[in-house]
Amino acid sequence: MQTRLNSILKEERPVKQRASWRQYLIELERGFAQIIRSDSVFFFHTFCLTIVLTCSFILGLSMMEWAMVVLSCTLAISAEMFNKVLKAIWDNLGHHFSEAAQNSIRIGTASATLTLIGASITVGIILGHRLWELLH
Repeated sequence: MQTRLNSILKEERPVKQRASWRQYLIELERGFAQIIRSDSVFFFHTFCLTIVLTCSFILGLSMMEWAMVVLSCTLAISAEMFNKVLKAIWDNLGHHFSEAAQNSIRIGTASATLTLIGASITVGIILGHRLWELLH
C-alpha cells in the first residue's frame, strides 16, 4: 500500500503552459511586488506617486499636463528600477570584475538621481503653474 502511495505521489502531473501574454502579466506583477517589498525607496516612490496623481486630479490638469506628469513619473521609476537591477547584478557578479567596473554603479546611481530630480522639477512646475492659475 505504501509503495503504491509513493508511486502516485511521485507521478508528475502535467504542467499547464500559460499563454505568453498571461505569463508576461504574471512576471510583471511579480516584478512590481518584489521591487516594492525589497527596497523602501520604491515604497517611498509609490507613496509620492500617489500624492502627485491625487494632486493632479484635484487640480484638474489638462490632457497635455497629464501626459507630462505621467511620463515624468514613469521615467523616474524606470530609472530607479534599472539602477536596482544594476546593483543586483553587481552584488551577485561583481567579484568577477575589476574595481574599475564599480564606476558603473556610481554612474547608474547618478543617472537615476538626475532623472528623479528632472521629473520632480517638471511635476513641480506643472502643479505649481496650475495652482497659480487657480488662485489668481
